[in-house]
Amino acid sequence: MTGPAESAVYLVPTSRLMDLERWERVKELFEAALEREEPERAHFLIQACQNDEELRLEVESLLSGEKNAGDFMRPPVVRLPATQTASDHPLGRFFPGQIISGRFNVLRFIGHGGMGEVYEAKDLELGERVALKTIRPEIASDPRTMARFKQEIQLARRVTHPNVCRMFDLERHQPSPETGPSAGVVTFLTMELLEGETLAARIARVGCIATADALPLVQQMAAALAAAHDVGVVHRDFKPGNVMLAPSKSGDGKERAVVTDFGLAKEIVAIHQSSGEGPTSSVTASGHVVGTIAYMAPEQLQGREATPASDIYALGLVMYEMVAARRPFADNALFGGAYQRITQPPPSPRVHVPDLDLRWESAIMRCLEVDPDKRFANTRTLIVALKGEAQASPVNLLPLAPLAVGSGTLSFLPAWTRAVPRKELLAAAALAFVVCAALLVWYLRVRWWDGKPQVPEGAAVLLTDIVNVTGDQELGGVTEVLRSALGQSAHFNLMDKSRVCEILQRMTKPCGSQLDPKDAREVAMRDDVRRVIFGTVSRVADDYKLDLKIEEPDKSDPSHARHSWPFSEAASSKKELFDIIRDGSNWIRQEVGEEAGEVRENDRPPQDITTDSWQALGYFRDAQNVLSKAESNPQAVDQARQEAVMFLRQAVQTDPSFAMAYMRLGDVLDSMRRYQEGYESWQRAVTVQGSRRLAERERLQIQGMYALDMGDFEEAAKSYATYAAHFPLDYQGFFYQAYPLLRLGQGE
Repeated sequence: MTGPAESAVYLVPTSRLMDLERWERVKELFEAALEREEPERAHFLIQACQNDEELRLEVESLLSGEKNAGDFMRPPVVRLPATQTASDHPLGRFFPGQIISGRFNVLRFIGHGGMGEVYEAKDLELGERVALKTIRPEIASDPRTMARFKQEIQLARRVTHPNVCRMFDLERHQPSPETGPSAGVVTFLTMELLEGETLAARIARVGCIATADALPLVQQMAAALAAAHDVGVVHRDFKPGNVMLAPSKSGDGKERAVVTDFGLAKEIVAIHQSSGEGPTSSVTASGHVVGTIAYMAPEQLQGREATPASDIYALGLVMYEMVAARRPFADNALFGGAYQRITQPPPSPRVHVPDLDLRWESAIMRCLEVDPDKRFANTRTLIVALKGEAQASPVNLLPLAPLAVGSGTLSFLPAWTRAVPRKELLAAAALAFVVCAALLVWYLRVRWWDGKPQVPEGAAVLLTDIVNVTGDQELGGVTEVLRSALGQSAHFNLMDKSRVCEILQRMTKPCGSQLDPKDAREVAMRDDVRRVIFGTVSRVADDYKLDLKIEEPDKSDPSHARHSWPFSEAASSKKELFDIIRDGSNWIRQEVGEEAGEVRENDRPPQDITTDSWQALGYFRDAQNVLSKAESNPQAVDQARQEAVMFLRQAVQTDPSFAMAYMRLGDVLDSMRRYQEGYESWQRAVTVQGSRRLAERERLQIQGMYALDMGDFEEAAKSYATYAAHFPLDYQGFFYQAYPLLRLGQGE
């Protein structure tokens, strides 16, 4: 029985609990209001809140913030009015007149950026004014994150163009001893300082922009993106808030559209670098679901890599917003209409602007094709189409009219062919085409296909349940151990279980059941997942054997794989089984393309990041299974949650240091509105994760979710910002930052 002192550690004070329960009520009303059309919301809130005026105002504040929320990050570097001084921002790290790194004289505090704080400063060596952006300490202190950040800065510096904001250098400042013993080294970035307003501010101020005024701006934005694509860089976060409208450097009174914030940019890597293809074709660009949800292309929202086509989609959204003063899908759709963008084409901008030039309508709609291959090949062809110099619709490579001229011959062919009957000539041409195509495919496969299982950085991989044929029910937990071990990788993301369930429902298949290989491959194909992992744990004499297989599904036929790569290893005991799971995880990570050095850096033993008790893992697996099965049957959800709580309690009783089980228990209890018990479980997860060396991904998830449920939005935003910095190719860090930032009033 727990003593009073111990129980006091996990008890949520009654007053705090009342605040949290009220917050849950606010969230419920907020989500319910979002489901209604904007004109209906006021009446709904009056009825729902009755005489609680404070509750109604709090929900309305959230709705107002969500309407304008288009960014997890803060606005780009801009000069604010001169009347705004550093005294307005007491939280600034630097102060006016302070000399940074012996070179930069701080003039004033501008605001908070997504990575830290932003200042206006004067470069004393060059005599120019620059923007100085600090990097948050928790990000700057991580060597691996900073190495990646430096690479991205170098990438951004490749893009030199008048319509791209210049990035100068990465610097460090050591505060003087007088600052205090707690003051550490400050890492900061220097970049071009721009005067003017963002395109987002312009649209908010004037509404619809006439096409005559919009065209020169679109031309400049397209030129900036083309310059990036030409040197192999995808922006990944293009939006009105990242375009500054500044005076032209020539002083001719014209405006200069400047694309900013290439900090999320990523390199395009050609599939076959010696193929001679340009940087906008055959790309396997890494980095997906990074940026602003409201301006993400469908492929980014689905967890696939961003390519130049993704930037073109974002440019189409920006053009739509310029001419219509609104985005294609209603702002009252949560997270900017992400679901609609994946599942349906947008409405024509002429719905809102009936007299819009047909060339603009056609060009915008082609940019917003759900299929990236149907969009413009590059931004230059977009401008050509916008000016009416070429068709905006995709070019059909097949002839739309007969090629024959005259009677029975193809008059444009050489004279010797005219003696051949037309039917035979066409047949011979078709045969020649088939032979040439077959030879081309054979050549490319032999010349370029290397039979390796690598996937693009940031790609999704489907891990199926490891089949347990040992007869030992406890070993059903092998899947969760392997999942946690693979979760240490920042190179790829495991396909989410809820996403698998969603696709199975479309296939009219039950959720939560063992996927047979054919169904697993079809799930992967439907979600454009490149690799599927299958596995079996079995007994061979007295040994335990783990067999794993990475497969590349055949997109034309899910009944078999196009390629597969096997792994097999045996252990002499159940305890040693953890070791071969670790070996199997490391094999998978290196096979799909993760650098060996990165694998070594993030290679904690699986029993350390989960539990070393197979019995506890079995209970955890049972809880996960009952919850998964209930996803396709809403009537069974309540019963499934009750059963899951029972299994999870058994798991933590078996191993009181099983932090992941406490985290899942807290999550389930919260969903059942058993908040006091849920918060105790979350708090217990936070406490025990110090003794259990969790994988960084799980540790940050626990901290972030606990802070979110406790209403500590600042701590939640901080945890998920760190998550995003460590795992920039996993959408969850950016996705879950949105809500606490919105609550803190930091949504754009």
